[in-house]
Amino acid sequence: MQTQQNRSLTVDTEKDDAPQGIPLQEYLQILRRRRLIIIQAFLVVSVVGTIVTLLTKPVYDATAELLVDGQSFSINTVDDSNPLSGILALSQEQDVSTQVQELQAQPLMDQVVHDVGMATMTVQELKDTNVIAVTAESNNKRTAANAANDLLQTYIAQDVDRNLNEVRAAETFAIQQEILAKQRLVNAEQQLRAFKQTNHVADLEQDRTASIANVNALIQKVYTDQSTVAGLRSQIAESQPLIGSEPTAAAVSLPATNPLIATLQAQISALELQRISMTQKGGFTSNAPQVIAIDAQITALNKQLRAAPAITSTISSTANPNRMALRLNIETMQGNLAASLSQLSIDQQSLAEEKAKLASFAGMEVKLTDLQRDRDTWEADDTMFSTKITELSLREQAHHATAHIIEPAEIPTVPVRPKRALSIFFSCLMGLFIGVALALLQDFLDDRVNSADEASRILGVPSLGQIPAIEDNGPRLLTQMSGLSSVAENYRVLRTNIHFAAIDAPVHSLLVTSASP
Repeated sequence: MQTQQNRSLTVDTEKDDAPQGIPLQEYLQILRRRRLIIIQAFLVVSVVGTIVTLLTKPVYDATAELLVDGQSFSINTVDDSNPLSGILALSQEQDVSTQVQELQAQPLMDQVVHDVGMATMTVQELKDTNVIAVTAESNNKRTAANAANDLLQTYIAQDVDRNLNEVRAAETFAIQQEILAKQRLVNAEQQLRAFKQTNHVADLEQDRTASIANVNALIQKVYTDQSTVAGLRSQIAESQPLIGSEPTAAAVSLPATNPLIATLQAQISALELQRISMTQKGGFTSNAPQVIAIDAQITALNKQLRAAPAITSTISSTANPNRMALRLNIETMQGNLAASLSQLSIDQQSLAEEKAKLASFAGMEVKLTDLQRDRDTWEADDTMFSTKITELSLREQAHHATAHIIEPAEIPTVPVRPKRALSIFFSCLMGLFIGVALALLQDFLDDRVNSADEASRILGVPSLGQIPAIEDNGPRLLTQMSGLSSVAENYRVLRTNIHFAAIDAPVHSLLVTSASP
């Protein structure tokens, strides 16, 4: 029951003193009123969740760990500059991510399931390590452990087989290439030996050095001969004018031995000694130009010797000895000049021959270098393939694997799911949440006013009192009720509140209505 004053009706409805929103006590009243649906939802969800949890088969998991070898940068001992390195280089270890993908391959998973039974397997890389963890889940605890271990063992076996196949293929190739390299090495050595024997090259560098020394010596000798020839020509040119300045005869004629004979004889003896030394064994032959030139000089001197008188005498005058000495000196220098020119020709011819010989070393060096390079190349290939065959044989015997099991999976004792106690607890919690949600939803959809506080909140006016329902068989009038009854007390509270509400303005009328028909 609520009252309003006629004069203050507008003022009361425009006040904004009413509390905004639903207070906590109202929510508690809602939960109390809707407790039945909360209990029903709680029981249904909890029972269903408990039954499902109890009927769910337990799932066990087991984890095995695989250590992957780090990538190696020195697997192939063959020089990278060798084009055969790419063929002989075995496949390097794959990185961890690649091996994770290989472990997740469906054929490998199917083989493990076929071997040990149904299981769900998860492969993951442990962060910042070379370790791969394989987790297997199954309803059977032994199957879970066996699946994880069998997956790693099967993978390692396949990896070893793959490596062995690569090693055997590389070893077969290396053996074939080693045979071919040995044959080519033998051919290269035979060609090199034949070239040295044909060209008489025992030590090409030593012969070349000796030839260079001979060329230098001959060049120096030619320069010396040219200087000698130039000096003799200069002396002859200077001596010839002196003969014209000397008189041909002296005033007194005396008999004397012809000095030209001794000079000619001395020159002839010197030339004969020179010819004998040149025709020694291993020297020039009689038909050599050098020998023929000396013979010509000797013949000319003998002719002069035969033509010269043994004793000179004058009847009225004597030959000028100075003139004779100058002429003899000029003739001697002319003889020396002829010998020097002959020697210069000989030295120049020797120099040309030695230069031609030195020039031939260049072509021989190129050919010899090519042959030696071929021999060294095939010798290096033969050694390399022999070493590689040994290395591959050792690797084949070692059965190298790129990964190793560091922690095998053990048979689990406790299932990972369902966690029965936790599942039942969450079922109860979910049932309670659904019950509360249904209660709030039902109260939201209910448009009835259920309490005085709700009426005050909705209407925005204070409540003056609340009269409880009167029993059908009880007194219907206030005067018939006991003064201590709750109904009478509520009426007295209503009367008092009306009295206080009318202090500022007297109440002239009251409107009484009912919440029910």
